[in-house]
Amino acid sequence: MTSAIRPQLGGPALAIADPVLRLHQTYCSIVLWCREPTLQQIVVCDGSGSADLLAPLSSYVAGVGKELEVLSFDLPPADIMTRGKGFGEGLIILHALKNSIALNDAHSFYKVTGRLHIANFPALQQPERARLPSFPCEIGWLSRIALGRAYPLLGDVQRIQELAREWWPGLSPGTHTWFWHCPKDYYLNYLVDSFRHVDDHGRLFLEHAMFVPLAMHGVRRFSPWPAVTGRSATKGRLYAGRDYPSEVKDLATQLMTSLGHSCRNLD
Repeated sequence: MTSAIRPQLGGPALAIADPVLRLHQTYCSIVLWCREPTLQQIVVCDGSGSADLLAPLSSYVAGVGKELEVLSFDLPPADIMTRGKGFGEGLIILHALKNSIALNDAHSFYKVTGRLHIANFPALQQPERARLPSFPCEIGWLSRIALGRAYPLLGDVQRIQELAREWWPGLSPGTHTWFWHCPKDYYLNYLVDSFRHVDDHGRLFLEHAMFVPLAMHGVRRFSPWPAVTGRSATKGRLYAGRDYPSEVKDLATQLMTSLGHSCRNLD
């Protein structure tokens, strides 16, 4: 789970920037992930130096029979302000892969954006030793293959996007990045540096940057489509009209209070 409880001020606009609200939504997410019967380990990697806010949850997670590993570091402010959130997310994943004990032993892993849960996760689970990653891709196989084959000739993600807009007016090809599954070797070989192309101000997002290597090297489309619970931090709206249940919000508030965190502005 990628996280930034205390987001960088002055970076690309966020509709949900209040650290208390972001922390509460993260607690809601972890509570629901702890209820997944086949999920044993949760790794949260925070890029805003907020381990002190997340680590106390370990006792709750252990109490329901799961394991929580919390990693934290400070993202470089200048890069986030100039490149955007997707650049930061790539650095967070890289930090997790380099430092997580759980991920060190894993053949593959799921990535979910902090504060979100996938309601139909059991239907989306992939084999631990899957050969290809699974993503929420919206463009058909032919268009992805066409772009993938063009990439070695062009060597330029920005140019790929320009061509795609010419071929499919009004459609910016990419893949959603709020939830995916990937073999670790595949990620390290093909995706690990894709975030370095991100330029939010130039409207080249992580969804576009990851799209090209996925097209080149193969990707599976999640079926059924992931049912996202939670809100977009960028726009502030629910991803799929699905909010956290009231009892989960209440439990998250109780956990925050018991751990000494302020619960202001949570309504």
